[in-house]
Amino acid sequence: MSPSDTITADGWVQVHVVGVDAVSELLGRMQPNESVGWYSGVWGTAQSGADFGFPPADIIAVLDARSQQNGFKLVTINSA
Repeated sequence: MSPSDTITADGWVQVHVVGVDAVSELLGRMQPNESVGWYSGVWGTAQSGADFGFPPADIIAVLDARSQQNGFKLVTINSA
């Protein structure tokens, strides 16, 4: 994990993590009633220049469970 987060002028937060455990830890820092969007396909490519595809369903289930534990919603949208 990066020791600090980058927040752009338009409010996007960029954090670099590798692996399910690191993503889960990051989600554990979220505040209740917040939301995290994970966009894949055309929308992700258009916004970022890279396609952020989804991991296997079992990994998404782990991350969704972590989100629910912290009282916020993980939103996944595949626009491909």
